[in-house]
Amino acid sequence: YPNAFSPEDITFLQELAGVFSEGFRRLEDLKNLEQRAREAEALAAAISAVYRYADLGQRLQEIVHQVRELVGAQRCLLLLYDEAAGALVPRAREGYGEEVLQMKIVPGEGLSGQVYATGQVYANQSLPDPQLRPLSLQNLSLLEQAIQGSSMGPSAGIPLKLRGQVIGTVVAGQVGRILGERDLVLLERLAAQASLAIERSQHARELALNLALQRVRNQILEMQEVADWEVVLRSLHRELHGLVDFWF
Repeated sequence: YPNAFSPEDITFLQELAGVFSEGFRRLEDLKNLEQRAREAEALAAAISAVYRYADLGQRLQEIVHQVRELVGAQRCLLLLYDEAAGALVPRAREGYGEEVLQMKIVPGEGLSGQVYATGQVYANQSLPDPQLRPLSLQNLSLLEQAIQGSSMGPSAGIPLKLRGQVIGTVVAGQVGRILGERDLVLLERLAAQASLAIERSQHARELALNLALQRVRNQILEMQEVADWEVVLRSLHRELHGLVDFWF
């Protein structure tokens, strides 16, 4: 059969195909740009929310909430390293029962211990993960009670670092989807800001504690100079009571 298209027709169609290809590529670039903008907006909102609170406990709880929201996790747990215990200790949680607060995870143990020991983000499709050192039997029992028999699901652990030193970890559990590289980048950026927020709260807490201790010292010195010890003792009792409330 004779060719229905002339060489000019074929050239035109090839050029048209090229125009369409370029259009689709630019459309995909635009979609990627819009996605990055949405990610940046979500990250900025999360960081702003973390800095909303000055209190350390509230700030830790907000970090957990924002990590959970950022990747759509059903659960999130924040652990800080306790030098006295030689282990990671849970300090804030969402989606876990109170049993999780009894866990003490040594470096290298489970997802949190692995992230703490390596200082690297770690994501998996499910737990238990054969590439991770298992949790101790006690920690595993506490974790199973804390999630009330629900599925572990895809999880990700992110290190909390200050000046290059890992101070803790955040674990997002049962995410509901496999986390991609962009998700992990966003989590790392949020974790970096969260670490700074934690440091500022700790410094503010230490400053307030030092001021309270100085007031106690002044009260003791005053006791040596005045005759009405009862008044001074009542004032000293108030200061000491405030210190106990502040510290615990």
